[in-house]
Amino acid sequence: MQRPILVLVLVLAAIGALLFGVFSLLKDPEGPAQPQPEVVKPAEQTKRQPAVLDTESRQGKTDRTASGDGGREAPEDTNNYQYDNQLAGLVVDKNGKPIADVELTLTAAWTGDLIFQNDPVDRTKDSVRRTNKDGQFSFHALEPRNKYKLILLHPEYTRKEIDTVPVLPQGKSEEPPITLTNGASIAGHVRDEANNAIPNATIHLDGIQYQASPYEAPDRITVTSNNEGYFTMRNIPAGNRVLSITAPGFGTASVTGLMFQKDELITRDVILKIAEMICGRVIGPGNVGIPNAMVLAIGFNSTAQSTRQQAITDAKGEFCIESLLPGPYNVLATSKGWRFDKAQRVNSNSQNVVIEGFKEADACGRVLDAESGAPVANFKVRLRLSYPGNPATQPVPDSDVEVDGNATGEYCIPGVQQSGDAGYVVEAMAPGYAPGFSAVFSVAPGQSVNGIDVRLGHGGVLTGRVVDADGKPVARALVITHDNEWTDDAFTQAIGIEYPTQATSAQARSNSQGFFTVKNLNPEVYQIIIEAAGFCAFEQKDINVAAGQPNNVGDIRLSRGGTISGRLIDPSGKALAGGRVQLDILEGDRPRTFRAKSAGDGTYTITNIVPGRYKLAGSAVGSDDGNPFTGLRDMQNSERQIVINDGDNQRGVDVTLSQ
Repeated sequence: MQRPILVLVLVLAAIGALLFGVFSLLKDPEGPAQPQPEVVKPAEQTKRQPAVLDTESRQGKTDRTASGDGGREAPEDTNNYQYDNQLAGLVVDKNGKPIADVELTLTAAWTGDLIFQNDPVDRTKDSVRRTNKDGQFSFHALEPRNKYKLILLHPEYTRKEIDTVPVLPQGKSEEPPITLTNGASIAGHVRDEANNAIPNATIHLDGIQYQASPYEAPDRITVTSNNEGYFTMRNIPAGNRVLSITAPGFGTASVTGLMFQKDELITRDVILKIAEMICGRVIGPGNVGIPNAMVLAIGFNSTAQSTRQQAITDAKGEFCIESLLPGPYNVLATSKGWRFDKAQRVNSNSQNVVIEGFKEADACGRVLDAESGAPVANFKVRLRLSYPGNPATQPVPDSDVEVDGNATGEYCIPGVQQSGDAGYVVEAMAPGYAPGFSAVFSVAPGQSVNGIDVRLGHGGVLTGRVVDADGKPVARALVITHDNEWTDDAFTQAIGIEYPTQATSAQARSNSQGFFTVKNLNPEVYQIIIEAAGFCAFEQKDINVAAGQPNNVGDIRLSRGGTISGRLIDPSGKALAGGRVQLDILEGDRPRTFRAKSAGDGTYTITNIVPGRYKLAGSAVGSDDGNPFTGLRDMQNSERQIVINDGDNQRGVDVTLSQ
């Protein structure tokens, strides 16, 4: 079986299992070496973001001659590496007047072409700036990316969210002028069933795509009703949104199906009913309460308003879900280490609801040094699924357990579910070691498995040198290891750490003489990707890494590829600012995409393009019309083919959009 098919099968199996679990809970009940640059950033636990912005795809030329040992020196510290780059721009109103004191948040969240909406969102690296009196802003020392998300907030204008221009490893990347406008509005009254005004009600407006997300919607707008129960929200971006209304003593209501367009007023009155509640206990065997379980109540009380509330059980397993609208609800519980068969249909104001859980298995063992047999004190373990006949294993989400300072090397992973035809392995990771894997094991419901030991060795070391076409060393090139079948496409990026593999994803940088070393690699067949400012990204597959042996890929020569530039033109023949130009390769064994964003005068430039035959197209994705298909239509209507050769500098390659 080919590995790309295996990836799809394993991921679909995992998604299928998740969906089966959700729907089974919600169904109705049946009754009522030498000094060289070292690996510095093991990356298997994170979703790797593209590190070269104008070259998402990877290819290069390689010279497999052995490298000499001369010129090797102290390693570059990639953890403290700072890029000499800048993202800058200007914010204006519809008349072109600069807007001061606009809050700008630069984030890498929600930038993938394919996003699983409920995935955890890491915003710890977000950067916030404000425009100066001339409407200007700038961000410095950024990790290169094909795009960031830029969120703009100002009390007098509609919230705006855009994808930025590519941020290059060096130099200034300039965003076309960003125009803020006024948007739609919504107004109405919040009343009780006797038509009395409800003051101080809290009203949230969220994008519908975030309705079931575990985090607060990033586009949330919040207001409070006045003494007459009246509320109004202004400057609402276009799109489909959900209104949520809460007030003390009343059930929480949600109003869905609110579609906003530009500069319009929607009126919507809301009737709140006296709050009701659902209370009870979550228990395990022997009527013992389960603490810290989340209990969720989902109800649909009418076609216009709904309620979704939750509560956490106390030390006795007791809970009360308050602020419910009257009506029936599906009530279910979740808790790590416990299994709950299905949801219960419960009416509001029920007081003695009992939700019974069943203890899942624990997987326990030790992490040991493979050579000495001594315990490893600091490590992380996680579960991986192992399917019969397939060598690659797939990480199980949310199964990570970190152990710090345990002199015995012992660990336990709680809540291991029975996995059908698949078995499990435990993966262990520790500083200075290659990842290690246990033998395959299986579990039965509620029956813990002990003695699952993982032995850690130092794995293999991969070395080489990065040079340009003339053989001169390329310093600070980023070297990344991946599974031999890994592909930098939207689907692979979206599944992230769930990609099935035994290979170690790690990073290192070349030193001033071009040498690099990547240590602690699990013995496997690898591909490497090398990215360096001003060069085509390089990729090489079929690299066998063995433990305790030298693995030298020799000199790797990077090419500079081709360059194209031109203008993006709208259907009327005018230059279009802030649009997208995209190159997609039409031949080869892997997808390759290059993107640019048109500047204020409509010009674009794409550099370091891997030679080949491409499809060139553009779109006015910055039109803010709320229609997600506009960009697709533009791309189809503007499509043309172009051939890029190494060393090309093709100018005047215009992309024209049609009606």
